[in-house]
Amino acid sequence: MTEGKIVSWNISEGDVLSKGQSVVVVESDKADIEVETFYDRIMAAIVVQAGESAPVGAPIDLLAKTKAELEEAKAKAAT
Repeated sequence: MTEGKIVSWNISEGDVLSKGQSVVVVESDKADIEVETFYDRIMAAIVVQAGESAPVGAPIDLLAKTKAELEEAKAKAAT
């Protein structure tokens, strides 16, 4: 597998995430995979929208530790 297609996001920007929460469904060569978050964070920005593809290892979203970091993460996503 060299890239994955985002089937759907289970969260929205600004949502507070808990470790182990299902965040996104990714279509691989063989199956749709639910991906969970490893951290308690805030979803700052979704970089790759549903229906779009991204290379394996490329960022598809940006997380923030605190609300104060949200604007900085959103600015990074816009570039």
